[in-house]
Amino acid sequence: MFILDDLMTAPWRFFYFIVEKIHDHALAELTDESVISRQLLEVQIRHDMGEIDDEEYEKTEAELISRLHTARELKLLLAEEDSENLEEDEYEKMDDFDEDEDEDEDEYEYGEIDDFEELVW
Repeated sequence: MFILDDLMTAPWRFFYFIVEKIHDHALAELTDESVISRQLLEVQIRHDMGEIDDEEYEKTEAELISRLHTARELKLLLAEEDSENLEEDEYEKMDDFDEDEDEDEDEYEYGEIDDFEELVW
């Protein structure tokens, strides 16, 4: 039965995998400051060489600077999300550890009582 389930869900898992990879690639492209900085430098060089006029230069520069700020803000948001997710995972691990520690203490206490009863009998 499990093989049949795997065969039936394989196309959806593959589709999810592809969408996730596209999302990751788009996010990396959005947050890549080096590309935006390079485009900004190219616009400045083109303006200095006289290929574009002042109005087009200012418009393009403002757009690229806006994209650069957006990329930096997005990086900060993603970093905050990652740190929150890590903190939640750490808290869950700590809770699991505390529960395991409590269980070990209970077993140890009962173990002492069992040993004592064996000595008495």
